[in-house]
Amino acid sequence: MGRVLLAITFALVLAPAGLATQPAPVKASPGHGVELCPSPLGLQAFTATTRKLAVRAAATYGREDLASDLRNSDRSWWPHVRRLWSSSPTARAKDVVLGSEPAATSGFQVFLRPACGATTVERSLMVTVGPSQSGAGPHCDACNVHLFYVTRAARPLLWFVY
Repeated sequence: MGRVLLAITFALVLAPAGLATQPAPVKASPGHGVELCPSPLGLQAFTATTRKLAVRAAATYGREDLASDLRNSDRSWWPHVRRLWSSSPTARAKDVVLGSEPAATSGFQVFLRPACGATTVERSLMVTVGPSQSGAGPHCDACNVHLFYVTRAARPLLWFVY
């Protein structure tokens, strides 16, 4: 409990710095299962470097501490990060990063595009995390988690998890 309180206190100190560098989130178009979207202002295309950073952040999401997850998230996702850490997240310790692809080429763009707009989806990367798919199987695609990132100031920031 003390560790969680320390992380929350630390995150509250860091949050104002993040506010200064990120524009306010925008409300998603209703009816698509998304509450808030990243502001399209200042979104950058992913590079090989920012893709690697997003994959690394996805591998540790929900496993380190509140401060790290807030620092690696867009403001639109902060309420979910705080909720995750207020209930002591159950780490998916055996999960691994299975891959990444542009969100615009994923099946999820069907609801993300009308919810958050073409610019956000075109500038988003989807990183899939789940149980290792090595070996003969069976494999559980339904066990996978898909984390969506945007890039601001050469930093990938989580904005949605499905």
